[in-house]
Amino acid sequence: MQAHIQKQIDKAKSPKGKAKYENIQKEMVREFKKYVKVLENVITFQNLLVDAKMVIVSARASFKGNWAGLKITIATLLVSNSF
Repeated sequence: MQAHIQKQIDKAKSPKGKAKYENIQKEMVREFKKYVKVLENVITFQNLLVDAKMVIVSARASFKGNWAGLKITIATLLVSNSF
């Protein structure tokens, strides 16, 4: 997106046109900076979901047909991995 706006700035012939696109570019950067922490949290959450899925997959691999055993195995794996 940054490159697209930069192209528009380069294409603009008048200083007023360049200023318009530079302001748009600054506004985009400002808006993006507002949400950096939120994006970091989303990525962290996705990584934790993947880790939890892998715990369940590994517990299921060791599952031998006893549902109580599966619950205990998952609980043990969650405690041992200490997310």
